[in-house]
Order: sequence, then C-alpha cells, then structure tokens
Amino acid sequence: MLQFLQRTVRTSVVIQEIQPNFKVKGQRFSSEELKRLFNELVEASLAVWLNANTIEITENWTDGQNGQD
Repeated sequence: MLQFLQRTVRTSVVIQEIQPNFKVKGQRFSSEELKRLFNELVEASLAVWLNANTIEITENWTDGQNGQD
C-alpha cells in the first residue's frame, strides 16, 4: 500500500477511489481489507483518519521521510 501511495503521489486517499486500481499480484482488495491496510498506516503514524473511509498522509511522510528517527 505504501509503495502504491508513493507512486501515485497522493496526500489523501479514499477507499472507493483506489479500490479499482490497487492490486497486489493481480488480486484486488475488498473495502474492508483496504480499511485494514489504511489502519496499519495510521498505526505506523504515516497517516491520519479523516473519516471512516479516508486517510490523509502525514506531512513528514510526504516530505519523503518515513516518520522514524
């Protein structure tokens, strides 16, 4: 997921918008699976929830940093 977001240069991501385009090894993900992946980014402090289906990438990540010291 992180590599996909880096390639597409997104600052906010809505599940319904990326669901048709996000695939791993040819497999698409359900909205619940994507929500779980979003939550992993939030837990890693790489993003914050804006609403139930949207995350925003944190500023330090968009600057090309991984949020870790």
